[in-house]
Amino acid sequence: MTLSVAAANRIARAAAARRQRDEARRLAALAVRGAYDPPRWVLDRLTSGDRMEYEAARDEARKGNV
Repeated sequence: MTLSVAAANRIARAAAARRQRDEARRLAALAVRGAYDPPRWVLDRLTSGDRMEYEAARDEARKGNV
């Protein structure tokens, strides 16, 4: 059974979105440990739950460094 071009495109876009979210999550975690601000695209690609988790970890890390 062959995939239509639209279905293959949909699968490829979903996979790319997953990879971008995973990379954004990884870079956000590195930013917390490295005490630097991640690029804007990283924060834009985090889900709301991941963003809240990142901000909480960032705030906790900043409190520990003060």
